[in-house]
Amino acid sequence: MYKQRQAYLNAIELYKILKNYQDGLGLKKHQDYNGKQCPEWLLEGRYDMTWDWFEEKCKE
Repeated sequence: MYKQRQAYLNAIELYKILKNYQDGLGLKKHQDYNGKQCPEWLLEGRYDMTWDWFEEKCKE
């Protein structure tokens, strides 16, 4: 669980960096492109992490 949470936190930080270089950068799930249940942990709400949590963290 720790490594997965850290991966999400790293993705959040990367998004924030990229947003500085591209105005209007949006968030997409893998599911939006291929229909797979991905990112699975966020979509299932495991360990108090949800897609909404991820989006909010990206806005901070």
